[in-house]
Amino acid sequence: MFPNALDGIKKIRTAELLVLITAVIALVLGGLTLGAGRSNNTDVINGATVAGAGVLGVISAVLLLVAFILDLIGLSRASKDEKSFKNALMLTLAGIVLSVVTGALTKNATVSAIISTVNDLISVAVFVMVVRGIMNLAGKLDREDIQKKGAGLIKTMAAVYVLGIIAALVATLLQRNQTTLTIAGILLIVSGVLEIIVFLTYFGYLGKAVKMLEK
Repeated sequence: MFPNALDGIKKIRTAELLVLITAVIALVLGGLTLGAGRSNNTDVINGATVAGAGVLGVISAVLLLVAFILDLIGLSRASKDEKSFKNALMLTLAGIVLSVVTGALTKNATVSAIISTVNDLISVAVFVMVVRGIMNLAGKLDREDIQKKGAGLIKTMAAVYVLGIIAALVATLLQRNQTTLTIAGILLIVSGVLEIIVFLTYFGYLGKAVKMLEK
């Protein structure tokens, strides 16, 4: 019933898979760096690490570029069947413009920080719009289970984002002592773990959406 949405969500899911792969590459790079730091034969190991990091870095950059393009194409395709994807596409394009502006204003730390925060908000809004779009399609197909999963995913994402904001406020606004920094660190760790869980759940949700639209 919704061939454009099916094709679009497939592309969005592939884009998220590529992002996941780049995250794994980042962990590998971290491991290489840590191994180099602990090695006795630093000259040989550091040389191998630099070479390996360079190759992995290029691969990661290419994957992220492909993921970004697939995401845009996917949103554009899906928008033909559901308006929420069009809103997500418009927000994504707005984020690109803001990123360009941020690059031009890197010398102004305050402005860059504000624009970076707005970009984070846009990313969350795009996430919500995509999930909402799938929920709307699920409603048209009488798939209440997909609607409920989407609503839960949005609530969890909101909780993660709020937790991240609280951690940043604790670290920035309150008196910087050992206690507050420890609390902020714990909150950031919890927020990071939850963010990974949300990402994996989101990836699975996209898969469920594809199966729903294929029937």
